[in-house]
Amino acid sequence: MYSLPIPDNFPLDRKQHDTLSSSDILGTTKVEDVTIYGYPEHVFPSTDFHTATYVKNNETKDEFIYIIGGLGYMTSSHRRETRVYRLRLSDFSIQWIKTTGNGPVGCTERHRATLETVGGRNMIEICLKNHRRYRLDIETAVWEPIND
Repeated sequence: MYSLPIPDNFPLDRKQHDTLSSSDILGTTKVEDVTIYGYPEHVFPSTDFHTATYVKNNETKDEFIYIIGGLGYMTSSHRRETRVYRLRLSDFSIQWIKTTGNGPVGCTERHRATLETVGGRNMIEICLKNHRRYRLDIETAVWEPIND
């Protein structure tokens, strides 16, 4: 896990501390208006080397950030799978998305993610450091490999 130092006299809406853990989410509307949303480890475990992809639902106008993969602690059980979380930007609630299909195996860290539209559907495509590529259908939560 890594941490980010916070400058002295920095206003925090959460309990006062001098670092942010990698399971904290920062929300801001202006430079001077920062809120730190902390999540319990069982809701959103600490992670780093993940991707965060912004997605807007054009029908409902809901906005989300999909957090995919990451490293986490050496002893974390989620290191054996590629976790997907969805952060709702209207209230900063976060949920683990149970995925199915033929997706990446093990912890997925240091990868790239892009939002693609395939057949009229929003998909998040990830490219691993070994250049293997996968696509996640965000409506069905189903992974599929992309073969070139």
